Amino acid sequence: MFKRQVNGTFQQSPTAMRLLEFWGPESLLWATDYPHPDSIQPNSHKVVEETMGHLPPQVVRTLTHDNAAKLYGVVTHEVGQELAAA
Repeated sequence: MFKRQVNGTFQQSPTAMRLLEFWGPESLLWATDYPHPDSIQPNSHKVVEETMGHLPPQVVRTLTHDNAAKLYGVVTHEVGQELAAA
């Protein structure tokens, strides 16, 4: 029930990467914390590569795009695919 009803967010967290097996990639959402002053913008592509570069491209896409789109009911047309290919 916990995994079905709870989502976690992270920015640049080695801990979140280690917890992927527990949480499952469907329960985590990557965040930039924009527009707060401590946001990782405008370096988001670099941070994604540093944080998730070891993961398969589809898992990166799931974390950076698909999960948020699903959670908020946003229909997309392959937006964010360039992040998954990075």
